[in-house]
Amino acid sequence: MSDTDAGRSDRSGHVLHLLGTGGWMPSGQRETSCFMIRRGTTVLILDAGTGIRRLATQPSLLEGVERIDIALSHFHLDHLVGLSYLDAIGTGIEKVVWGPGRAAYGVSTIDILNRILAPPFSSAARQELFTAVKDIDMAGEQIGPHPVTVRVQDRHTHPSVSFRYADLVAYCTDTAFDADNGGLARGVRLLLHEAWLTGPTGSASHSTASEAARVALMAEAQALILVHLDPRAEHDLLLAESRSLFTATDLGRDGLAIPLGAS
Repeated sequence: MSDTDAGRSDRSGHVLHLLGTGGWMPSGQRETSCFMIRRGTTVLILDAGTGIRRLATQPSLLEGVERIDIALSHFHLDHLVGLSYLDAIGTGIEKVVWGPGRAAYGVSTIDILNRILAPPFSSAARQELFTAVKDIDMAGEQIGPHPVTVRVQDRHTHPSVSFRYADLVAYCTDTAFDADNGGLARGVRLLLHEAWLTGPTGSASHSTASEAARVALMAEAQALILVHLDPRAEHDLLLAESRSLFTATDLGRDGLAIPLGAS
């Protein structure tokens, strides 16, 4: 079964599409961070890196979709540059962008995006790119129609947030090792966790593959996929390091579709 067929075969349930599994800059193998969860006519996208361009180059991914909600983990360019592509994606589809502006920075998400997408930095007006911009309610358990909980991570060069979608997926990126993400991801089927470095301990702002494995162990997750991969890194070493602690680990691979079933 092809990656595309896997995505189409489970439209009654949830399908996770890995659109961009790299960090910082795209490579020949990986676009930057973008993950899509589809159920029926609704889509949640976690981060809007260069991987979001796949929705324009592979329009079948959005066949029948009526609404797209895009949740940003933070505002570094490799995680939001894809917002500038939205006028090429899903004409007629409602598009709502959610961000942690107020929670993480004390400034509304719309004010931050207005700075980034204003002339002369963008040729398209913000209103042409998406329908609405909203701040994530950190105390809530929804992003639009999607069952999502969120927590602030303060272990990056600028604060970021991690996400949990029902009992299916948790996504933790752009953070040094954060044990509290083990609680956020408790019992999920799949943990997407950044693995930027090798070694027992990471930097002040990024995690190692072994630290990603530690979070998966604390969470008692069923499986771990390493994402936000440094294009300069030896990815086989990252995989081996993580598997030495948590055997159910794989490397993120752009284009992979993972049927998750129902929540």
